Amino acid sequence: MTPDEFIARLKERAAAMPPPEKPPSPLKEYGLDNVDCPICGNTGYIIYKKDDCMYSRDCECMPKRRSLRELNRSGLKDLAQRYTFENYIPDNDRAASLLEYAKKYVEDDPAWFFVSGQPGSGKSHICTAICLALINRGAHLIYMLWRDEVTRLKGALVDNPDYYQKRMDQLKKVQVLYIDDFGKGKFTDSDQKIAFELLNYRYNNPASRTIISSELDFSDIKKLDVAIARRIYERAEGYCRRSPAKNYSIDKTGKID
Repeated sequence: MTPDEFIARLKERAAAMPPPEKPPSPLKEYGLDNVDCPICGNTGYIIYKKDDCMYSRDCECMPKRRSLRELNRSGLKDLAQRYTFENYIPDNDRAASLLEYAKKYVEDDPAWFFVSGQPGSGKSHICTAICLALINRGAHLIYMLWRDEVTRLKGALVDNPDYYQKRMDQLKKVQVLYIDDFGKGKFTDSDQKIAFELLNYRYNNPASRTIISSELDFSDIKKLDVAIARRIYERAEGYCRRSPAKNYSIDKTGKID
């Protein structure tokens, strides 16, 4: 066999071999393989050169990845697919006004959004739609179901203060915080302490967005704590809405949230 024939045979064998398996994405291990990004090729980082040295930084897709992971962990993933602005069908003037203000809020400078109303009135739908719109703009968001989260935090105050501090720091400093069903259940002194600590920190950092849904209106919240009610009202001024009591559907089948 001549050298040329030997090389040709090697090339034939190489061509017949299956391609090597692609190594698993490190993003999948951390639950961050939820966005298809052409900028980083789904690595989550960008390599760049500066002063003859190579550096890496997070890709702009990472805040969206982290926020979607939070939604997935919170159990909102399925709702997020249905609770969009497009699927919110207002059947009366109040519902139409709520939808208009929610869309305007997404476009506005950082502020707070507060909506109250009875169960099934569309609060969760509107707030989830706002969150998805902000995530799609690159915002980092945490979803906080009030009763579940505050129960964990109260337990950690005694048993695990390090966890309490770490989690509170996350909730205080995240770019967008969605508090769902604020004030649900019995509002104890510990609830009041946690609520004031969290909302007062975000109140003093006007660049942070806070979205709050509640069955309580402002008169109810004032009875719980005047200082908390005042901070919510001042930051959400212009975006304090009451969800309609009925005539709300998420699609043409008339399903209620």
